[in-house]
Amino acid sequence: MSTPRSAEEDVLRKQRLLRPIRRLLPLLPKWGPFGFLRYGLTQLDSGDLRVGDAAPDAPVVALDGSPGSLLAHLTGKPLVLVFGSFT
Repeated sequence: MSTPRSAEEDVLRKQRLLRPIRRLLPLLPKWGPFGFLRYGLTQLDSGDLRVGDAAPDAPVVALDGSPGSLLAHLTGKPLVLVFGSFT
């Protein structure tokens, strides 16, 4: 049968478990931009749309659930499309 740990032993155990994390935390601000750029550059994918091209139509769903067309609501108005992964 094991003996119950004292509060002091619990604190020491938690400190030992957190020690590697505490060593890595100061490095995060230094390596963060590198990771961000590395991910961004490997995920870069340019399409073939050019300035002045007709906007591609996209099926959309209204808040009430009815289907619609993106361009049906925006015909004759300037439009800027931005596609990407925001995850």
